[in-house]
Amino acid sequence: MESLLIDANVLISLFSKKTEERDRFRIQGLFQDAAKNKEKILLPAPALAEFAAHASGEEMALVGSDAFRIAPFDAKAAYECAVFLQKWAKTTKQPRQKVRAKFDFQILAIAKTNAVALLVTDDRQLLRQAKAEGIMAKLVSELPIPDHFRQRPLL
Repeated sequence: MESLLIDANVLISLFSKKTEERDRFRIQGLFQDAAKNKEKILLPAPALAEFAAHASGEEMALVGSDAFRIAPFDAKAAYECAVFLQKWAKTTKQPRQKVRAKFDFQILAIAKTNAVALLVTDDRQLLRQAKAEGIMAKLVSELPIPDHFRQRPLL
């Protein structure tokens, strides 16, 4: 099983001109570490759909590379998602769009059924939900900047 799962917003940040340089370095470092450890990066099918809706052909080529494995929303994940949705419906005090909740819970269910060691996202709500379900999760800003990206010429 892959130990790393990313949400669509990680890929979106990688290609966005609005992303701070240090966050782009963090994402590139994350991908480099996965490649060095010969680990594929797990991308949930719902996250792929979100990314692909606005991605260029070049950006989609990255996702189609051997570095990634697209994780389907299968029967096992559907069952886990239903459990998450039942819990959420009973405990939520904040109104939230149903579609967005279902989407996030699909990603969580895929993470759980694939026993990922780390979920990386820039969605604070997804981060909180992942941690509440015992899934280790980090924001991009919490990732280390690799040393080779920290080195800057003095002149």
